[in-house]
Amino acid sequence: MPEPIEIRREKVYVDTSLTIAEIKRKYNLPSSTADGAKKKGYFVKNYTGRQIMIDRSQFDYDRSLKIAQRVFYKNFYRDDVAYSIKEDLIQEAVVRQFELSGKPNTNPKYNKHYQFMYIAHNAMAAYLKTWIRQMSYSTVDDLFDPEINPIQRGLKRGYSLDFGWSYY
Repeated sequence: MPEPIEIRREKVYVDTSLTIAEIKRKYNLPSSTADGAKKKGYFVKNYTGRQIMIDRSQFDYDRSLKIAQRVFYKNFYRDDVAYSIKEDLIQEAVVRQFELSGKPNTNPKYNKHYQFMYIAHNAMAAYLKTWIRQMSYSTVDDLFDPEINPIQRGLKRGYSLDFGWSYY
């Protein structure tokens, strides 16, 4: 099986004597990034993309699954919306732990287990936030119990003859 492509962030130093247009052409950057790179003297490659550094020797599925379940029950089980998509949150956490299994420890004070706990927590929080945001535009209102519907969190409800129930 071929190894997946690694996507890492790296600092690329630029020649500050170049103009913004030349930096833009040479490194294929947007204007705002080229302007910032000229001022700072560097830019970070792959800054907006997800980092992927897979090391199969450091990834243990059973351990990652237990960590993800522990993080869910410690931080998210009280949230009704999170509880309704529990399996998705745990799966997202395990996938993200696999993607970052090759990430080196930056602080010797914390071990790999501690690092995986934070990766799982951040993956679950990001997935939950994205899921709630996407569901706020959903028109399939009756599929969800009103008690756990993320659309109704702190929003007013109004009925329109053209669009049905809407939240604002």
